[in-house]
Amino acid sequence: MVTEQKPVRRRKRGRKAAHVALRRVPEADAKKLRPVGANRENVRRLHAANPALSQVDIAAELGITRQRVKQIAIELGIEIGPVGKRAATTPPPRPITPEEIRRWRMTRQFTQEALGLMLGVTADTIGRWEGGYMAPPPMLGMALAGLEQAGA
Repeated sequence: MVTEQKPVRRRKRGRKAAHVALRRVPEADAKKLRPVGANRENVRRLHAANPALSQVDIAAELGITRQRVKQIAIELGIEIGPVGKRAATTPPPRPITPEEIRRWRMTRQFTQEALGLMLGVTADTIGRWEGGYMAPPPMLGMALAGLEQAGA
């Protein structure tokens, strides 16, 4: 058995108190415990491999918080990309207009109900998109392209 120090929160008579407790871990699980400096080295390695990665990307890759990535970057003295956005993402799809939806449906001779069944929405929703009363989801153009490739 291996012991690991881990902060544990326990309630004492209505108050919160933080205590450090020793947790016993079976040998098989001891391999899963990461050394304290592992995150620091992994952040350095990921940043060296791809400097365009953002703090969000690195945090997601390592399973740690963005704030911890920022703290490690400051400790290492390295500059890590934009904070709020994922780096190197594809641009968002162009919104599809109501006329394009109607033209797509009519050229393939689908009813609003049939197209709705294929997209998982009601015929009323298709009518609202085509009438301009409701904005279609941004990914609708990609969904229609997928239907086209599937032979619908």
